[in-house]
Amino acid sequence: MRSLLLIAGLLSASLASAAEVFTYGPAQKVGEGYKFTEGPAWHPQEKAFYFSDIPSNNIQRWTAEGGSKLFVDRKSRSNGIVVDPQGRLIFCEIDKRAIVRRDKDGTETILAESCDGQKLNAPNDLWLAPNGDIYFTLPKLRPSKAKKDAIPENVLNGTLCRIPPTVSR
Repeated sequence: MRSLLLIAGLLSASLASAAEVFTYGPAQKVGEGYKFTEGPAWHPQEKAFYFSDIPSNNIQRWTAEGGSKLFVDRKSRSNGIVVDPQGRLIFCEIDKRAIVRRDKDGTETILAESCDGQKLNAPNDLWLAPNGDIYFTLPKLRPSKAKKDAIPENVLNGTLCRIPPTVSR
């Protein structure tokens, strides 16, 4: 009976800590001077926060110690970012119309340029599932009056896509 009570006590204590309620103070500015920020991602190994500044064509890296610094200059306007378990950045590339992975050494690999055989339009946000699947969104875009041919007809619009993982050892 004692062991059953001990197990019940430990279980309730762990559930109580899992249900901890946070209270928050007022928001504090930690960076400024950006044009249009998107795609925030936390890198737990580096204790760094990555985000895109789309019109500036770059990805910024922010740490509590060093503040915000240019991480990489992107000519293809990156958007949503995630960090995989190996510490690599995976992000949406608007102008390349692709999902790209960047290794720690700077090597980049295109993970997807199409979904179900159709070209991507302008990948927006993405999420890395616990099983390794990468889900990403393609917004519904409308051509501007100035650029009637800006969005080809054979691209996906307003779509959710998935990239299943391949296992490598």
